[in-house]
Formats: sequence, structure tokens, C-alpha cells
Amino acid sequence: MDAVTAMSLSSVRVRRGAGVGLPGERCSRPAPDRSAGAARTSNTSTIHVRGRCDRYTPEPSWTDPVSPDRRPDGGAHVRPIRYRIIAEDLRERITSGEFRLGAVLPSEADLSATYEASRVTVRRALEALRSDGLVESRQGFGWLVSAEPLRQDLTRLATLDGQLGAAGVRSERRIVSFGFRRTPPRVREFLSGRTVLEVVRLHLADDRPFARVTVWCREDLGAALSRDDVERSAFLEQLPVRLGGATQTIGADAASSADAEVLDVPEGAPLLVAERVTRDRSDQVVLVSEHVFPAHLTRFVVELPADDGLLEPAGLRIVDPA
Repeated sequence: MDAVTAMSLSSVRVRRGAGVGLPGERCSRPAPDRSAGAARTSNTSTIHVRGRCDRYTPEPSWTDPVSPDRRPDGGAHVRPIRYRIIAEDLRERITSGEFRLGAVLPSEADLSATYEASRVTVRRALEALRSDGLVESRQGFGWLVSAEPLRQDLTRLATLDGQLGAAGVRSERRIVSFGFRRTPPRVREFLSGRTVLEVVRLHLADDRPFARVTVWCREDLGAALSRDDVERSAFLEQLPVRLGGATQTIGADAASSADAEVLDVPEGAPLLVAERVTRDRSDQVVLVSEHVFPAHLTRFVVELPADDGLLEPAGLRIVDPA
């Protein structure tokens, strides 16, 4: 990084041609003569850092002239454009992996404080990165690192790990909580037992939070499962029953403080919520689950085959929220 760029990113105040130090201190360097007859021979600046008075001659790195002073080769002296410095630093942080694909960037206010620049300057830097396709802005999220959302097929019963793997994405699961508890009222409609196994887990996609999943399993089926079992693989792969299918209801919600922390999104950010009721071959409910996704990371896809003139696929219907 050249001297000008380094100075632009620091908190050091540069006073061009100033001959005074910090308040209460004297500078041994006299101020240059700015009278009409005085000759300007350099672009030397005076820097005051912790009471020290130094001089430096900047080496231009951008092409925007800012003064009529001329370099020895006849070119105009230049200084860096602040928003470009910020844009390049953010670009490096993105390409290095500090901000992963789909990650929510710090707010404009936070970036403004970090770079000691106005929000107008920060926004201009972000707009420059958007024009290059590196970032995007979304209502409820702010600025994000651009990423292609995962497409989830709703025409068959599949595990989240399987869908991520099919898309070439590395999947990882982390157990947040595991234990038997009294059946919640919302689950009691489907699972009649007084106690259920409740498991809350976080799914990661290429190391980024992708979904918070809560599963309620019938007590008799969950009794044989351990925390390690459900961390290793999906419930659908471990239940000792033959599965007959599931009903999945998809809705939208705003991130609570708890989900915002787990999913690394702002509180109030839009979420996609899929509630699933899984049955065995005898049509008995064995699992109830809730899958919560940051809305910018996934899409649900349903094929619409033509069938005797019907435009709706079998099993798909709109539910009246009332």
C-alpha cells in the first residue's frame, strides 16, 4: 500500500502546508510561504502525530488531479479517491473469505465508523461493488455478499443434507439442544403423546448458517436415538419405520432475536418457514418439524406438469391464513 493510501485509511490528520502541531505544541517546521510571489516547488505535506512534526512527499496512485502542482515529469499531482480505497478493501475482504457468499455485511453506519468516512462515501463504495456483481442490497437485510440461492425441490420427500449435497454444497449439522420434553401445544395436534423428543439443530452450508431446524419425534421412536445419532444423520434415515410421505406448509416470518443470532441475520430480517408433518405407511404421524431459512439463501421449486388441463400439481394447494 503506498503512502497516500495508508494515510487515507488511518486516523492521522494531514494538514497540507501547515506549520503548527497539536494544540499546545510548537512545530519546528515553518509554514511555507503562500504569497503570490512564492514559488511552489513540491507537494510536501506536514503530518502531526502525537506531537511529532514530520514531512512526507506522497506518491500518487490514482489519476484524478486535485491541484495544479506538477510532478517533475510534467504530470499533475493526484490523491486517492476515498470511496475507491474503501471498495478495494471490501473487495479483498470478500475474496479472501472474511465475508462469505450470502453473508450479511456490516451496516452502512458500522462501515462508516470503521473507515472513518461519511455514509455517502461508504454507499458509493458499495454501489461500485454492486456494479461488479459482488454485493447486493435487500430489504430487511441491508447489504449482502451476492450468492445464488439453493433451489429445493418440493416434489419429493428429501433430507436437507441431500439437497445441499446435490447442489455441490458442503453440509454440516450442529445440535443446539436435545432432550425429551412435554409436547408443545402446536405439536399436540399431530403427536398425541404427553412427551416428545425435541431436537434443535443448525445446518451449515459451506460453513455459513443456512437453516435452523426443530424436530419433534414421537417418544417411542425417539427413545432409541442419541444426540450423536441425530447429529450424524437425518431422522428420516434412522427411524425404524417405513415412511409414507409428508405434508409441508411454507410461509414467511420475521427473524426473532434468537433466530437472528443463530442464523447470523439482522433481527426482523425476512425468513422462509417450512412446517412438515411426516407419516409412516399406515398414515400415522412420526415427526413434526420446522425448517427456518434466511429468505435470500433458498428457493422452493415445484414443477407444474399438465394433467388433464389442471394447472396445479397434485398435493399443492394454497392455505387460507385465516
